[in-house]
Amino acid sequence: MLCTYNARTVSTNADLHALLEAAGRIKFHVIALQETKSKKSEVRQLNDGTLIIRGEKFPSRNVGGVGFVVHPSVVHLVDSHEILSPRLAILRLHLPRRKSISIINCYSPTLTADESELDTF
Repeated sequence: MLCTYNARTVSTNADLHALLEAAGRIKFHVIALQETKSKKSEVRQLNDGTLIIRGEKFPSRNVGGVGFVVHPSVVHLVDSHEILSPRLAILRLHLPRRKSISIINCYSPTLTADESELDTF
């Protein structure tokens, strides 16, 4: 099961802990995160096996950042991941019977963004 979540921020360990507590109350395999506002990119596996992938926000701005939370039951299926920009990420899973799936996580600037940001997107 794939979920998406506009996190508004997951830049601190406390924010991440709150997100994971909420995720523990739902059924999911992958959660695609938007607007994480992480200061740096990071990939880490937690003690329970959950895989956290976070890309960094736009430099010098508190905007952007995408990532994924991968449930321990499907971590072994992760083939690769790429954070292409603060607004675009790809997670590839290798499924049984030589099948693969790519999950593209993307979110656009809001209507309040300036013209150059909209054009860049």
